[in-house]
Amino acid sequence: MMSMPPSLVVAVVLLAAEHALPPSNASAQGFLHLATGHEPDSGSILRAVRAAQSQFERLRFNNLPWSWGSGSTECSEIIGRYCITLDDADDTWKPPTEPSRVVRGRDSLILALDSAALRLPGDKWIAGQRVRYLLEADRSSDAFAAAQACRSDKWWCTSLAALVEHRDGRFDKADSLFTIALREMPDKEQRSWRDIRILLAGEDLGIFKQFTPERQDSLASWLWWLADPLWMRAGNERRTEHYARYVFDRIYKDSRTVEGAFWADDLGELLIRYGPMAGWERVRPSGSAVMRPGVVGHFRPNGREFFPRARWFLNGTAIGPGEWTLGVERTRTEYMPSYAFSFNPLEFQLAVFRRGDSAVVVAAYQLPADSTPGSASVESGLILASDERSTLAVKRESSLGARGVLNAVVPAKPAIVSVEALVDSGRRAYRTRFRLSIPQLSASSLTLSDVLLFDNAEETNPGILEEALPRARGTTGVGPGDRVSLYWEVYGLRGREGALDVELALQPQKTRWLRRTAERVRLTKAAQSVRLRWSDQVTGQDVIARSLRLELPRLPRGSYELRITVSQGEEQAVTKRSLTVR
Repeated sequence: MMSMPPSLVVAVVLLAAEHALPPSNASAQGFLHLATGHEPDSGSILRAVRAAQSQFERLRFNNLPWSWGSGSTECSEIIGRYCITLDDADDTWKPPTEPSRVVRGRDSLILALDSAALRLPGDKWIAGQRVRYLLEADRSSDAFAAAQACRSDKWWCTSLAALVEHRDGRFDKADSLFTIALREMPDKEQRSWRDIRILLAGEDLGIFKQFTPERQDSLASWLWWLADPLWMRAGNERRTEHYARYVFDRIYKDSRTVEGAFWADDLGELLIRYGPMAGWERVRPSGSAVMRPGVVGHFRPNGREFFPRARWFLNGTAIGPGEWTLGVERTRTEYMPSYAFSFNPLEFQLAVFRRGDSAVVVAAYQLPADSTPGSASVESGLILASDERSTLAVKRESSLGARGVLNAVVPAKPAIVSVEALVDSGRRAYRTRFRLSIPQLSASSLTLSDVLLFDNAEETNPGILEEALPRARGTTGVGPGDRVSLYWEVYGLRGREGALDVELALQPQKTRWLRRTAERVRLTKAAQSVRLRWSDQVTGQDVIARSLRLELPRLPRGSYELRITVSQGEEQAVTKRSLTVR
């Protein structure tokens, strides 16, 4: 069982006291009706509909559920008037069902906004509020129609349409629309939306600031490319989420919030970094307090920091397997895709086999068996790209159960590889992403492929890669005493005759000093090594494939290195595979 990370909770209790708002007894009939028998002027229409929006947020506040507070007495960070705390209890928090009076109140407000939009179709504020509250009411098709009916600045209307596409999960369409909006919006607005410094901190921000503007643009493009949670889904959803947050920032300005305050820069920063609130609770006042109750706001639970480290831009080889873990504590910014409740590391095995100037990349994965029954539907993907403009391969598959195998043929060049899985229509997402080096080979140089671990349920060992692929194991973890089957290939044999000396060694990787000390005093069993030697005969073929069934001794738990060495005369080739005995 994996412990869930602490999620952000915003204790939206103003650090500077606000005036208490009087309770509202407004019903659905109390909202604005613009058809009053005479034609009001534009100023009257706007004042009336703004009053209706404020009245609805007051109604929403007065019907929020009660809470005893955020569960923490210390602020992890203070942004303006607001205190951010971390709270494990927020991982499973879900907004309660809205009271019917709030639903009716929103419907009345939407009618008022619809009526106002007919008279003032070019008003930015009215257009934004229509889309906002229609999305809140889960009326996305109506929200898109409202965006299309917008007659304000073209970039703003396009941004509203992009927001709806993003919220509906059509990230590729949102990407295209935001690209158009950015091209058309005023320069100052565009610079604000494109500026990623608000999302960076510490070393990452320092690296960014050291660059020239042109280099900063390159770094930003690279960061957005890698920040996209799943490459197997079209569009860059983390980037469109960023722009969608800026749209909401514009919508919320000059409007009353549920917290009872008007929108300001502190709420804008919270929104850009962590996204819109998923829900709120009123905090019960202590003692005989007569002030307006505070509010605790909850962000979407289980958020992740999808941005990579900026230093990897300077040295891509540093993104090794297991190096990039999605941040969960004290992150600068968070996001959780709308289609998933959790985002987890993926257990996998990856191996590369050469085919001339190309390579076959094999990725097998293993999802948690206790939460992934055989009937679970899984959408998986293997994607390789050399940079943000050059995708080398995209392989997608749909299957059932906890295990899967994918493969793709790509040019023999370094690439970022992403192995991804979505379980049961996205309730759980899994991913691993790292840099894969595939060097060019010389036809005359002795070289080995990676070692592929495969299941040995069948009696016969595979003689070619295609026979081994369906049996590939989705993990490099083994149990003590297991039988492990191995497949590998030897290259650079053209024109060679005679024997190849082969050695297989399995030995413990460097252990911590405490374990070594315990082994010396015999408090724990020392890790054993396995070593085998034999000869292979070659008769001039370019490539030979080999497979072997290896019975492990009862090894202690820990990390081991499986090493295969092939030599002929003074020439030698080595391949390695890390194993974990559990």
